[in-house]
Amino acid sequence: MKIMIVDDDNTTIFFLERILYRRGFEIVRAENGKVALERIQLEFPDIIISDIMMPELDGFEFYSTLRRSKATADIPFIFLSKKDDPSDQLKGLRMGADEYLVKPFSAGDILGTVDRVLEKSWKIKELKEEVDIAGNLAQIGLGEVVQLIEMSETCGELIVISPCREVLGTVYLKQGRVVDAVSGSLEGAEAFYVLAANTEGGFKFYTHDVSREDKINLQNINLLMEATRLSDESKALQSQVSSMDAKLTLLTSDIP
Repeated sequence: MKIMIVDDDNTTIFFLERILYRRGFEIVRAENGKVALERIQLEFPDIIISDIMMPELDGFEFYSTLRRSKATADIPFIFLSKKDDPSDQLKGLRMGADEYLVKPFSAGDILGTVDRVLEKSWKIKELKEEVDIAGNLAQIGLGEVVQLIEMSETCGELIVISPCREVLGTVYLKQGRVVDAVSGSLEGAEAFYVLAANTEGGFKFYTHDVSREDKINLQNINLLMEATRLSDESKALQSQVSSMDAKLTLLTSDIP
C-alpha cells in the first residue's frame, strides 16, 4: 500500500517515513502540492498526508485540485499542520478531508489516524463493489466466516486482506464447502492454513459461481480443526523459541 507525504519540512517527512515504513507502507515524497500532482500521475497513492502551509501550492489548493478530478477525487486525505487553529481544522474538514492532525504528533496519533481513514475508505469501496459479506478479522475469525458461508450453502470467493489492505489470498467455496485456496505460491489446504492463521486485517466475500478444480477434499469441520491445531502448535513453538536461547532445525525433506 502506497502513502504520499506532501510537506516541505524534511524532519516531518523523515519522522513519518520511519513510522509508516515499519507498518509496511510504501512511501512517496513530495515537497509541495505542485510536485505532488506531478508524481500522482506516475505513482498513484492509496492515501495522502499533506501539510497545509507550503510554497508553490498549499495544502488547501492541492486538495481542491484533487477533488476536481474524477481520477483522484476519492483518494483518502489527511491534513497535517503545526497551526493549532480550529478555523483551519474546520475548513479542512468542511472541504471533505477525512482527518486533520496537528503537529507535534506521536507515532500512535499517525498510525491510529491512518487506520481510521483506511477503514472508512475500505467500507465505502465495499458499498460500491456490492460485497456480500465483509468484516474485520480481529472481530470474527476466518473459520467463523467459513462456517457462516457453509450454513448458507453459497458459492463464491473469500478474499483475505492485510491491515494495509493488500490481498493475502483467496479461499474458494462451492455450496459452502472450501474447495481450494491460494496464498502467494501456496495452493490448496496449505494456503488455507496460512490464511486461517491471520487475526488482523479483513475479509470480503463475493457470491458467484466457482469453476475451479477441487484441490481440498476435506470437510470444512476437519479443515478448520486442522487449521486450529497448526495455529496452536505454531504459537507454542514461538513461545518456546522466544523464551530461551534456541536453535531451530528444519528437516527440508519433511516440508511439502
